[in-house]
Amino acid sequence: MAETLEVLIKVAERKVEAAQQALAKTREAIDACRNRTKELEQEAAVAFVTAVAEDDVLSIQAAGAFQERVRREIAEIRQMEATLLENEKVQQAQLQQLFAGQKTYELLWEKKKLERRKERLKKAQNQLDEVAGRVRK
Repeated sequence: MAETLEVLIKVAERKVEAAQQALAKTREAIDACRNRTKELEQEAAVAFVTAVAEDDVLSIQAAGAFQERVRREIAEIRQMEATLLENEKVQQAQLQQLFAGQKTYELLWEKKKLERRKERLKKAQNQLDEVAGRVRK
């Protein structure tokens, strides 16, 4: 049983590591979405300020069209971010379950080690008692 527990612990550790890596990638993607949104918002603001500074109707129209395209792209990115946030919640829950499973195996392993240690100590004590009994006779 001890060998089986060792294998189960190793498998559980690998699953936890894989879940942690997947969660990290999801979080990186969320950060990338947020960074891209900020970049687009800044680009749109700069384009509008530049167009107004030029005081040209065509520049203002082009800036307006650019801002509309940016708004659509930001909406798509935010939708993607919302999906990623939902995935993050699911992955976090899965990670917690996997980690709990790993800890269960580890606790069982520790319990088994303690039982074996107690058995060894009991055998040693019995042997000492036997030797002590022979000496007294």
